[in-house]
Amino acid sequence: MPTELIEKNSPTVYRSDYQPYPFTLDAVALNFELDENRTAVTSTLRFTAKDKAPADLVLNAEDISLDALYLNGQALGAEAYELNQDQLVIAQLSGSFELRVCTTLDPAANSLFMGLYKSGSGFFTQCEAEGFRRITYFPDRPDVMSIYTVTLAADKKKYPYLLSNGNLLSSTDLPDGRHQAVWHDPFHKPSYLFALVAGDFDVREKLSKPIMAATCCCRYTATREAGTKPNGHWLRWSALWSGTKSASAWNWIWIAS
Repeated sequence: MPTELIEKNSPTVYRSDYQPYPFTLDAVALNFELDENRTAVTSTLRFTAKDKAPADLVLNAEDISLDALYLNGQALGAEAYELNQDQLVIAQLSGSFELRVCTTLDPAANSLFMGLYKSGSGFFTQCEAEGFRRITYFPDRPDVMSIYTVTLAADKKKYPYLLSNGNLLSSTDLPDGRHQAVWHDPFHKPSYLFALVAGDFDVREKLSKPIMAATCCCRYTATREAGTKPNGHWLRWSALWSGTKSASAWNWIWIAS
């Protein structure tokens, strides 16, 4: 879609219209069953109301399908929420509660390259500024930050590397030639900083010792097409620091233009 068309369809938002989100998002757990045409996404969101008075829970969405919705483990029927093209609203919630949202995506058909999409032989995400709402129903706004745990599952032969933000907690082989990786980012971040990459890559590593005297492993990951050299367009840098309690003090996915 041309940039001018996106801008034309985007509503004007004024600073004077800003209202704080009425809930804190305590934790986010995302589960991706990656498939070129039918990726299943399950998001489990733990909320706490900021005030005692009930408030509407508003979740943003764009071009995704809602398969199921659960509030504190109980399935919600269509009469329990309001759903339109760009929002899901559950009225008058209070206290602490858990919401589980099941959605289905078609990454191969995502020609906007926003949210989760298929490019070449891999899966990639672009969530800045409002792309995360194309992955799941979510408070997709920069003032809502949370801690993310992400589980990725895909065909191991086609997608041997499963990457996301934070620390790699586990990597497991699954039946039928699939495998799974679990990532945890211990630092609060907004949804537009979420990143996911899955594919077959060339990896380069280099050990260095910076001024802080901790050994650092810098890892460069580039996409690899069969019979070609790495194209260097998609990059991932990570650092594994010695002398820390966590396996990775920091890492991120960097997309170069």
